[in-house]
Amino acid sequence: MEPYPISADGLVLDELRIEDVERVRAYCQDPDIRMWTQIPMPYGRADAHEYITGKQIDAWHADTERTWAIREPVGAASLRLAGAVSLKLDKCGSGEIGFLLAPDSRGRGLATVAVRAVVRHALDPAGIGLRRVVWKAAVGNWASRQVAVRAGFTVEGTIRSECILHGRARDAWVGTVVLGDRSIEDGTWADVPVQPFPGA
Repeated sequence: MEPYPISADGLVLDELRIEDVERVRAYCQDPDIRMWTQIPMPYGRADAHEYITGKQIDAWHADTERTWAIREPVGAASLRLAGAVSLKLDKCGSGEIGFLLAPDSRGRGLATVAVRAVVRHALDPAGIGLRRVVWKAAVGNWASRQVAVRAGFTVEGTIRSECILHGRARDAWVGTVVLGDRSIEDGTWADVPVQPFPGA
C-alpha cells in the first residue's frame, strides 16, 4: 500500500514528508505529548527522520498502519503541519486510531476533524471497509477522550494494565465506532466529557 491523501473538511490529510522532520522533532518536545505517548525520550532529529522516512513508510507498505499528516491552511496558499493521525490495522477488520497535535495547533478542533475523516474513511466500504475503529488512551488523558467523543466514539469502559507509559503499566480507557453508528451516519456528536475536579 502506498500513502494516499483523504479529504478532511478544510484540512489536508496526506503523507509525512522529509521536510516535516524539524517540525515533528519540535512538537515532540511538548510535555503533554511526552506524557501520553510512547515516543523515544529524548526525541531528536534522528528519531523524527527515522520515523518519517522509515517506520511509517514501512508500515504503509506492509499495510499494518496508515499515518496521515494533518495540515492546516495558513494564509492564502500555504499549509502548516499540525500533527498526525494514524490507524493500526489488524487482520480481523478492526483498526485502532491514534493522533496528536502540535501545541500551537490545539484548541481549534483540528484533531476532531481529522479523526472524524479517518474514521469515516476506515468504515466506508469504498474506503478501507473496516467493521469497527477502536480508540484507547491512558486513564487521565482527557484531551484525547474529548476528541474521541466529539469524533463519534462510544467510551465502553476501562481496561486494566492495558498500556505501558514510561516503564509503568497503566489502565486505559477504550471506545469504539462501528458502521451504522448514528454519530457517523448523520453527523450528530455526543456531549463532550468534562474533566472532574481533582479528588472528585
